[in-house]
Amino acid sequence: MFRKLKNINLRKFFKEIFTSDSESPAKIASAMSLGVFIAVIPIYGFQSIASVTLSHILKLNKAIVFLATSISWPPMVFALIYASYQTGYLLFNGSFNYSLSLSTQTNSLSNLGEGLYLFVFGSIIFGLLLSSFVWLTTRGILIVVKKK
Repeated sequence: MFRKLKNINLRKFFKEIFTSDSESPAKIASAMSLGVFIAVIPIYGFQSIASVTLSHILKLNKAIVFLATSISWPPMVFALIYASYQTGYLLFNGSFNYSLSLSTQTNSLSNLGEGLYLFVFGSIIFGLLLSSFVWLTTRGILIVVKKK
């Protein structure tokens, strides 16, 4: 089985998925943006199940959606969490929170709840913004690539 996996040419695999004539650029871009949205929202541990289920319901390419969820690999999770929290803080307070600290004197259970609320709400908004950007970018690139 591992010998078969070794023989797969990844460049050929991605080229086949993204430049196939069977799917429109909008549908491929939709699959990418759904995967990015699922990667950003805080359902860590359930992203794979959610991506396969939603791609099946929406009739999108499961491989592309699953591939796009991989932006939430461990080193990127911290940046996604920070961006999500800052987005929530910006929307509720009108500015960014530059004074993030882990001091036990300033953090209480109510502050933790407020921070969690800002993070969850911010992750949904940040996910929508990022997935919209990915949709526009992917669709534009695929339109140019498919014309060639």
